[in-house]
This record gives sequence, structure tokens and C-alpha cells, in this order.
Amino acid sequence: MGVAKLKSNSEMDLIDGITYDKHYRMTYHPDFHLNHGLKFSNEDLEYLCMFYGIDKNRTLAFGLGRTESVIRSKYEYLKRKGLIDYYRNRYLRKYEAFDLAETLVPGVVRR
Repeated sequence: MGVAKLKSNSEMDLIDGITYDKHYRMTYHPDFHLNHGLKFSNEDLEYLCMFYGIDKNRTLAFGLGRTESVIRSKYEYLKRKGLIDYYRNRYLRKYEAFDLAETLVPGVVRR
């Protein structure tokens, strides 16, 4: 048994202008990749490191407004530099601080 290959609806893709690479990752499309070419913010890196491997790359790509290949290459770069745990811990500290503020004053969202 082989893995079933995903096939795009070529007629609809031609109308929408969506193209895919040989790994069925969406290539750049201006309607979906709003942050294409921009630097990653610290919040973007925290989100990427926290949810990579939990969410699908396509979901992360849409959430961050970048292509799937950029998401993967950025994660691999951070992994080589040993920064994955650093950004995960930053994300968790912010979440814990938010949770603590909500506990102290219920109903008030602090940022």
C-alpha cells in the first residue's frame, strides 16, 4: 500500500491563481502570505517554536502569513542555532503571566 497523493482541483486553482510545489505545499500567494518578505517578530518566533510539530505546517503558515517552506526553513535554522527552547520558554512565560493576571483580577485582560 502506498501513500495516496493529494491532487489539487486544477480548474479552481487556475481561477484562484494558487500553485503548489512538488511536495504539495502552496507557493507564494499574495492573498494568503501577507508577511512574505518581512522579518519574523519575536512573537512570530515564539509561536513557531511553540507549535511546530503540534500543528500542521500549513496551519502555521496561514497563522504567520508565510509560506510552508519558509516556516520549515526558519524552524530548521533556529534548531541549528539552539534557539528552539529559548523561544518556547518566552512563549510559556508570557502565557503564565497572562494566566496569573487573569487569576488576580478575573475578567480583566491585561497586555
